[in-house]
Amino acid sequence: MAYRRQPATRVAADAALLTAVTTASDLPSTRPVKVAALLQQANMAAKRGDLATAQAMFQKTGLTSRQCAFLGLKPAMRSSGNVNAAYPTEALAMGFEGWLRSEFDVSTDGKTIKPHIVVAYPAFVFDDAGMKMSHGFRFAASYRPEDGVACTASQQSVIFRSSLYAR
Repeated sequence: MAYRRQPATRVAADAALLTAVTTASDLPSTRPVKVAALLQQANMAAKRGDLATAQAMFQKTGLTSRQCAFLGLKPAMRSSGNVNAAYPTEALAMGFEGWLRSEFDVSTDGKTIKPHIVVAYPAFVFDDAGMKMSHGFRFAASYRPEDGVACTASQQSVIFRSSLYAR
């Protein structure tokens, strides 16, 4: 709800929907949809530079920054970096294909923190490329009042197919 890639023309309409959810008197304050709407309103206010409103919306959730990072909306990916540059030259030359899953935290400014490879196939072939890509992932900014972590233990899969890079 109102947390998608959207054209600028939808921002006002989505803000109105969020307000309707957060002000609904028949909806308990601990209801996940209400908490999610409050978090999104905090993010939108922070993006406008209105930190007082962002702080007020965040406080209405009743969550701490760490709880919010664990329970809140996952930031939307804005950029995956340069995938073409990440494919290992040797693996491409030998026709190796594979996949991996990386895990990382996302900072409030949308950058990855402490990425590591959870699993990869074939083992060790794409690990360095996956780490390079994980450092380049960029996500939507999120407001958190206490620390710089917006989302912990985020995971992203990457598939390497040589047919996509054939010259």
